[in-house]
Formats: sequence, C-alpha cells, structure tokens
Amino acid sequence: MFDPRPLTLADSVTLDMEEGRQSIKEQKAHRDKLLSSGLASNKDLDSRPVSQASASVTSEQSIVVPGSLELLNATLLPGNYKLSPNFTLEMLSSKAAITKDSIESSELSYGQIVFNLQQVALNILEPVYNLYPNAFVTSGFRLRSKSSATSQHPLGHAVDIQFKGASKSDYFTIAKQLAKVLRYDQLLLEFCAYTNNPWIHISYTGKAERSQVMTFWNHAKYSDDLNQLA
Repeated sequence: MFDPRPLTLADSVTLDMEEGRQSIKEQKAHRDKLLSSGLASNKDLDSRPVSQASASVTSEQSIVVPGSLELLNATLLPGNYKLSPNFTLEMLSSKAAITKDSIESSELSYGQIVFNLQQVALNILEPVYNLYPNAFVTSGFRLRSKSSATSQHPLGHAVDIQFKGASKSDYFTIAKQLAKVLRYDQLLLEFCAYTNNPWIHISYTGKAERSQVMTFWNHAKYSDDLNQLA
C-alpha cells in the first residue's frame, strides 16, 4: 500500500530515544543531535500543542496466549523463524523498519529474549495485524546502548508500530481501538513536532501488566490518557 507519509531520517533518529525515561545528559545529547543536523529547531523542541480531542480508555482484554517454553533454551535461531503466524524473529529485531539490531544481551539469555518477543507477537502484534493489516514494526528488540536504562525494548518486551497509509489523525482512532482490545503493560501514543509520522509503543511482559495508557509529545509525557495532537 502506498504510504503518503513515509518514514524519514527524523523518524529514524527519534526512535532511538526511549519514552520519557532518558537521563538529562541523554536528552541534551539527543537535542543537540537534532539541532546540529537541522532535523528540528528550538521552536519544534519547545512546542506544546493543544489537544484536539481526548479519550480515557481501559483494556477489556483478559485472554493470554502463552509462548513456547522451549524457546527459553534456544541459543540461535534463523531470522525467518516464525514467532507467530505473521511475524518472524527478524521482523522484531534485525529487519524492523527503523532499528535493526541482532539479538544479544548481558541482561537476559538469547532464549529469554526470543521467548519475550514471541509473547509480544502473539498477544500484541497478531491482534493488531488482524485489525490493521497495514501495521508494521518500526522497532522491536534493540540494544541497550541505543535507549535508556529502563527501556523494555532490550528485554524483548516492547515494539513500536506504525501503519502504512495512515494519516496523523488516524493514529488517535487506532490507539483508542488498540487500548481497548489488547492486554498490555504500556500503550503510548507518540507524536513529535519534527517527524511526519506518529507511532504507537506497546509493551507486554507476560506478568502483572500495568495497563498504562499515555500520550507523549517530543518524548515527554503529555497526558495520562489519549490525545489527538495532529
């Protein structure tokens, strides 16, 4: 499907940041990178838009699709290994649309990360794909050096998703639907002043999910509900 708002260099740069959890030093380094590259201005980075619409949504999903415990013992799998009917291991790691990190970690074993990614594929991505077949993963697993100390991405617990052909205003509607029908730890609707595309960050731990729903603007929390910012 033709995407009228394709991924840009600014999208690639901004997805290296973690949602509202980076240190002051990391925030400054990221800001300096955006300014020096000409991808954003001080006006962009200091702006705060007025919400055009808002919604408080609660998850209504209680079903859990279990992953394969055999994966916990895995040491190396081919990139085309199917985590779920429509998502392979490489689609959530080395061949995601933006971040392309191969799985390695000093925090969890290879098998633990793959198992976590499978839980995300089964409980988040498959339901998303069933509702929105134009969905694609911009970032799944990524190395700790590219995100903050508390990021869920290096543990295989989180994905960032965008939608081919979707306008900025479509993301608010999509986020409302997903926040209702998915079981998740966090669902964040994210906008930036200097990128074409919003994105939706969704995490799933397979444990006591917090069911947090928030809107972010320029990587900082805008509100504890969903807001239409474009």
